[in-house]
Amino acid sequence: MLHSLATPLEEVLGMRKYALPLATMMAALLASVLALATTVNPARASFPGVNGKIAFLSDRDGDNEIYTISFRDGIWGNAKRLTFNTKSDKTPSFSPNGKKIVWERGDNLYKMDADGSNQRRIPNTTHFNFEIGRYGSYGGNPAYSPGGKKIIFDKGKDIWTINPDGTGRNRITDALAGDPSTAKPTFVHPVWSPGSNKIAFSWLYQGARQIHVMTLSDLQGEKILDASSRITPAGVGVYRPDWSPDGKKIVYECSEAPCESGTNRSRNPNIYKVNADGSNNIPIVTSPDDESYPVFSPGGRKIAFSSDRDGDEELYIKNADGSGTALQVTHNRSRDVEPDWQPVR
Repeated sequence: MLHSLATPLEEVLGMRKYALPLATMMAALLASVLALATTVNPARASFPGVNGKIAFLSDRDGDNEIYTISFRDGIWGNAKRLTFNTKSDKTPSFSPNGKKIVWERGDNLYKMDADGSNQRRIPNTTHFNFEIGRYGSYGGNPAYSPGGKKIIFDKGKDIWTINPDGTGRNRITDALAGDPSTAKPTFVHPVWSPGSNKIAFSWLYQGARQIHVMTLSDLQGEKILDASSRITPAGVGVYRPDWSPDGKKIVYECSEAPCESGTNRSRNPNIYKVNADGSNNIPIVTSPDDESYPVFSPGGRKIAFSSDRDGDEELYIKNADGSGTALQVTHNRSRDVEPDWQPVR
């Protein structure tokens, strides 16, 4: 079985594969199938560097488009629209050097320069983009590998990698259901650790979600994976992992059980942080509101996330240890979500 940095001023001021072996209902919750290669996003690891711009999805102009916002003269602002398309543009993810962005447009992956120029569709990435509400989609969720030579994404319940030019597509997971009478589990939101060859991802099986961590070599070619690689409790709302720049910690969303307890628990997502080995699982941002899409800053001391605490979804920044007051960085009456933080080297 398998086992598995920014300037001080900017830091102060400054959104997976497979099968679960399940012989019984309880075994099903403990078993897991993993598949994955690295992403975004959201998909998206925070690569080390100085904190740059934040890319995000906004519908402020009538449909889903990709924007960036920058930190200048002591404030966040200067929102710039990068995409102009009637299809849904979402899940932006920066390359390790911060010079490229990969994202979803409709049911294909695209890439562009960080300023929005040179937009190109990546061949062989059609993923059918099945929408599942706030969980994102079963298809897409792209991210660059640590060296920038591969893009990882999910498609058809499995995790795939591909070269940025569309060649070399490879499915790295091939999970099986735990029993012939049960459905194959779904693996989404893969992210590649910036500091190692490990992958974090979320899987969905019979209504339960978990976050798992495995090395890429362990994932490839495996059919049945055990629960030893699980780093979070099993629950109905555990998803969207993101690595810290040093590869030692992971932030993620969690709602309902097991993160919330009591008869009055909230069904809205909150943000938690856990060590990559599953230890020290702690809340970072909690409230009765939607606190979601967390990503680390390239410096590692901040997280960016989305919250609807002011009545609509806006971007916020908070200390990665959970201390201090969250700083609101977007201000409008539209939906701003799925942040990814640009590393500058």
